[in-house]
This record gives sequence, structure tokens and C-alpha cells, in this order.
Amino acid sequence: MEYIIIGKANLTPLSHTILLDNYDSEQEVIQLSSSESTFSMKLYDEADIIDKLGPYIKSITIDITHLDIAIWAPVVRALIYAEVDFYVDYYSPDRYNCNTYQSLFGDVDAIELSTKISPISGFANLNDDEDPFIFIPIVGFQGSRYQYISNNLEPQQELTIPIVSLPERRIEYFRHTLLSNKATLLKDMSWRKIAHYGINDCRNLAEFMFNLGQKNPDKRIKIALIGPRLQCLSAVICASLYCDRFQLIYDHPMIISPEEKKIRSRKRINVKEIVDAIR
Repeated sequence: MEYIIIGKANLTPLSHTILLDNYDSEQEVIQLSSSESTFSMKLYDEADIIDKLGPYIKSITIDITHLDIAIWAPVVRALIYAEVDFYVDYYSPDRYNCNTYQSLFGDVDAIELSTKISPISGFANLNDDEDPFIFIPIVGFQGSRYQYISNNLEPQQELTIPIVSLPERRIEYFRHTLLSNKATLLKDMSWRKIAHYGINDCRNLAEFMFNLGQKNPDKRIKIALIGPRLQCLSAVICASLYCDRFQLIYDHPMIISPEEKKIRSRKRINVKEIVDAIR
């Protein structure tokens, strides 16, 4: 039987679920419940995650559709460490809420911009030093988040490589992504080094990040998790395997309005295939 970890807002039909009941961000502990039991997990402790998920681990999937990256990234990391063969699901909507106003001002109806940049539980917080680093912002519609992170990190222009999704289903999404991030892309001239990947192309993006690290062994790579979730998954996999080389940058935005119900289609990612490709 397949067990699927989901968030409360998930409305998709599932065979068997492990439901997220509560998340304590200060203690970095989540409360989960299944038909068999209720239990908590320490997100900063991969051994505790594997111990608590033990009864379900032979056939487990993480549905990240309604889970914050700060919650699902440590679980993905723990399962990779334990060499578990698992899947990640994402139910992409048939459309996104984006218009010119939202693109320019960060989709203010959907999130409250954070004023902090802090590490995700379980991932190394590499000490900042004077050495140059490669900066990879995975950008989306919320250009103000990219601007905020870039202003705080102050990356070098020539070492910034933004990831922008290819125009797949609707060309206007590509346009809105460029428009929302225009100010920062022009300010640091990073538009010259934009790399384009499909919104669901986890494997090729993970290989790109891995190869970039191989070509630049003297530099750390900092990846800002701003845009599409499955592209962020590529970064999480790289940082899980090579924690001494990759650092995840996350600004912990808060959702301040419920998401509109939309038709969704499932994208399923075999994490082990990506791990094997870059290990």
C-alpha cells in the first residue's frame, strides 16, 4: 500500500495518507497522523524522521502541493540519507493567478513577504566568508522576493545564474516571470546568464547544478528557493547529497489568503533516479 504525506489543504484522492496536523516552526517539530497513529517528528534530526516513518517507508510518497519547503525539504533529505526509494508528487494547477500588478509587487494577495532569511532545518548553514560564491536564484512570479534576497546576499554579477522556467503551457507565464524580476535582472545584469529549464524538469536541472559544482570546486553554490516547487526539489536533492558545497537560501514567506480551487494534474518525480544521476 502506498502511503502519502500531505498537507491539510490537499483535496486529491489518495490511497492512504499521513496528514500534517501541526507545524511548530520555533521548535522545528511537525505533528502527523495516520489511520494507525499520531506522532511528531523533529525536522532537524534525520534519524528521528526515519524512525517515525519506519512503518510506512517501504512505499512512501511526499505530496508537496500544499506543504511549505521548510517542511518537506528535511523529509526529502532524511529519506535520501537513508537510501529510501520514494516519490515526490506535485499537483500543478491548470492556471496561476498572475497579472502585471502581482508580477511587479510580488503577488501581494497570496503571500506576506518575510523579513528574514534563515536556514531550513537539517541543512548546513555554511559560514559566510569573503570568498566569492555562485548564486542561483530559482525565480518565479514574486520578483520582490528575488530582489530582497539579492540585496541581502550581494552576489557578484558574473557569478549569478538565474533559473527561469521555459514557456510550456502558456507563454504569458514566461513573460510574467521576466517582468516580475526585471528590476533585479537589470540591476545586476544577471539576465545575460539566465538558464532555462522546464518547470517539471528536475533531473536536468539537478545535473546542471551538480556539474556547475564540479566545474567550480573552489566556490560554494547558494540557491534561492523562490520559484517552481519541482525546480526547488532539484536544489534540495543537490544540497542533501553535497551539503558542503550547496547552501539553500529561503526567506520563509507566509501565506495570508486561501488558495483558489483549481483543476490540477499530477507530476510524479522518482527521486532515486535523480540521486543516481548525480551521485
